[in-house]
Amino acid sequence: MAEEKRKNPRLDCRFMISYGIAGQADKNDVSQLRNLSLGGVAFTSGHSFAAGSEIVLKLKLPNSPLPIMPSGKVLDSKELVKGLIYQNRIEFVSLKEEEEKALSEILQRQLKG
Repeated sequence: MAEEKRKNPRLDCRFMISYGIAGQADKNDVSQLRNLSLGGVAFTSGHSFAAGSEIVLKLKLPNSPLPIMPSGKVLDSKELVKGLIYQNRIEFVSLKEEEEKALSEILQRQLKG
């Protein structure tokens, strides 16, 4: 049996996310999450990112007045539809304490059903 590598449980969800390459604020885009955990996110986009690229994120959580805005590192970009759609896996590298708390609360509520 394969061993699970994931450190944090993930939630399949469809929250909206704004993202862009760090240092290129004028080139942000919007997409929809595929899943979310305390360790990072996966989302689809119209382009791939190089592994290791730094990404800035803006994520609006349900029942949370303010978005969380962590930065992350691209783990990989996988082509889903040739030349059109890519799934991007991002690991959080900076998550403020209050953002982690808000995210943790959402995950606990949603994962319990």
